This record gives sequence, structure tokens and C-alpha cells, in this order.
Amino acid sequence: CNRIVGRFEVEGTSLTFSGLVGTRLACLDNDAQQLEMDFIKALEQTTHFQLQDDVLSFSNSDSQLLVFRPYADQAAQ
Repeated sequence: CNRIVGRFEVEGTSLTFSGLVGTRLACLDNDAQQLEMDFIKALEQTTHFQLQDDVLSFSNSDSQLLVFRPYADQAAQ
């Protein structure tokens, strides 16, 4: 429910996000608000990315943080 802006820096497979800020409007749905906070936290912890077979993943030295896949109905097009 909020917009997130910030900077990112890529060098090889290293990826860092900085200066992340959001509009901080109150989400009507508590689950959506928690998801948003968790998403920003994961971006802030990201140190590496990998793109393989249309799947983009963000990770740090400890774990995989975020995984982005195309929608199944769009992948067939």
C-alpha cells in the first residue's frame, strides 16, 4: 500500500540497496503492512543476486531472502 524508493548498486553478482524509504501510509490490511515491512527488511539485507531460467533471487551470505518468478500464465506466452 506504500511506495518504496531508494538506491541500488550492482557489481558482478553483488547487489546492495541503500536509502530505502517508503511513504509510510497506514495499510488497512495488517498482513499487507507486515509483508511490506518484511520486504524492505529483505532488500536491506541483500548482498547478492542470481538470475537463472527467468527466476531472480536475492540473498546474503546466510540465506536466500527473496525469489521472483514470472506468473505461470505469462510464462506460457
